[in-house]
Amino acid sequence: MKLQLFILILLFPLKGICNDSVNEVVARLDEAIENREYFVGKKLSKINEIKEEHFKKGLNTNASDLFEYYKILSKEYQTFKFDSAFAYAGKLVEIANQLNNTDKICFAKTEFANILISAGIFNESLNTLKSIDISVASRPVKSFYYSVLSRGYFDMESFSQSQQFASIYRKNGMTCYDSAMNYMQKESWEYLSLNAQKKLKLGENDAAIEILNKLIYNYPLTNDQIAIQLMSLAFTHNILGDSEKALKYMAEASIADFRGAKKEAVALLFTANYLFERGDVIRASKYINVALEDSRFYGSNFRLWQVSQFLPFIKSKHIVTIEKQKQQ
Repeated sequence: MKLQLFILILLFPLKGICNDSVNEVVARLDEAIENREYFVGKKLSKINEIKEEHFKKGLNTNASDLFEYYKILSKEYQTFKFDSAFAYAGKLVEIANQLNNTDKICFAKTEFANILISAGIFNESLNTLKSIDISVASRPVKSFYYSVLSRGYFDMESFSQSQQFASIYRKNGMTCYDSAMNYMQKESWEYLSLNAQKKLKLGENDAAIEILNKLIYNYPLTNDQIAIQLMSLAFTHNILGDSEKALKYMAEASIADFRGAKKEAVALLFTANYLFERGDVIRASKYINVALEDSRFYGSNFRLWQVSQFLPFIKSKHIVTIEKQKQQ
């Protein structure tokens, strides 16, 4: 009964975004964490259905069908399990080469690079993207290519130890934003999402918020897609100094990640940090532990390293808090 009620609540996430207080959103996040295995089960069932449907075709599967099969599975595993995503993306590149289809080759290599970026394998991802002759690709593949390239540059900026190189990565990333948007329809969610990111990086925060609200409340986005917009909204409000809204939207992003069984997610990590700064050390410690479990499941050393940047501070403060409670 409790699980059924929880599922009904999650069917109407936008209502929560509009009306719920921070404490109510965090309470819903606690429910999502408690029931996260339910969403993982749904994810695994979907993947198994895809595989069973493929095996039913047996020897009748042709190269084009195989391409679509590997494309679907690499996408399903991308934020769920790195080694599987890596394997299927590699097969996608192989079958694209066998088909000798330039557009499919461009797409497959871009998808492979995108998965490498998720695991923090930046140098190899950029080398893969640079090996693509993007001039022969279709407009949708070109927009996908430049979107992934921009993501790679901005991730490299975030983790660069050199301000000089960080500035170069940012400049390249902004250029790629413009290139990607040039190949998108202006009212598509992809265009608006990149435009919001661009406004945010340019410091045009009010414009970014307006675009993100339009996306969140007016577009039928998937869990993965809406989580990205909610995270951007949280970062924008954090820049503006509104920590309550920042926490609220980051917690909503975390809920969307759990609904999508996303193990590569970082929204919960930032939620834990926001709670820690707010003084909710016990809950922050709980969330950082879950983020650590998810990172281990995903299988990326890069994601584990991200968690480790927050873990010692939160856990040490947690220990002090527990000791104080014992003394009291």
